Amino acid sequence: MAARAVRLTGCATPRERQTAAARAAVRFAEGARRADGPRGCAALAPRTRQEIEQSAGSPCAQPLPEERLPYGGARRDVEVHGRQAQVVSVCLRQRGSPASQPVGAARTATGVEG
Repeated sequence: MAARAVRLTGCATPRERQTAAARAAVRFAEGARRADGPRGCAALAPRTRQEIEQSAGSPCAQPLPEERLPYGGARRDVEVHGRQAQVVSVCLRQRGSPASQPVGAARTATGVEG
């Protein structure tokens, strides 16, 4: 999934917004890892949910587990810019594993609500 905007509260401090973004990314990643479509979709921003549903032609909870997203890996960075944030993680793969990303490939776990 491509990087997407994170919805955050505008009144929070930058540190609180970073924490909210990181927690939202974890909720999304846990839902994706467990193939729990409702949990993963609940963490997505409304616009992102709509994009998934429009693309798949079905409710978000159905196609999300079918994406077989790789585990988000260790969080490397959280950047907050106004009401948007990006959480970057690194995925490592086992040699010969086609289902995961190459070693050191940055992945973003965004598009989630804080």
